[in-house]
Amino acid sequence: MKDIKWRKKNILILSILFIIGMFAYNYTTRRLDNKVKSIFDDCGYTVGTVDVFLKVPLNSGGVLPHVEYRYKVGGDEINGEGGYYFMPLDGVEKGEKYIVLYSNKDVRNSVMLFKYPIKQDVDFEKYLEEFKINPPKFISRKRFMFF
Repeated sequence: MKDIKWRKKNILILSILFIIGMFAYNYTTRRLDNKVKSIFDDCGYTVGTVDVFLKVPLNSGGVLPHVEYRYKVGGDEINGEGGYYFMPLDGVEKGEKYIVLYSNKDVRNSVMLFKYPIKQDVDFEKYLEEFKINPPKFISRKRFMFF
């Protein structure tokens, strides 16, 4: 009898922790989505260079990619960090260049778009022409939609 009460108590505690975790995940993801969406709403484009790429190991056995990059807006060099959007699975190399999308309201608020690599100087101009017709679209990260 005592064992059944102990199990019920543990199941209740785990259920409460799971629900709190879902709320925290949803809140954090929505905040990040809103921040990134605000960049897409009023943005400028420039070229950014990868300075650091790390795969940070997680306790669960997975890895969390971390990117540091730099870009110029109006003559000012700005350091960006972690603001990447859909990182390639095989990672990136230091020195590689990609399009950086930055907020016109706060140029330090940016995302690096790995879908648009800059291999030659003409690539940037080519992408700018493409963006006039079909600009990059904000895609929300998948999240729990229970509430």
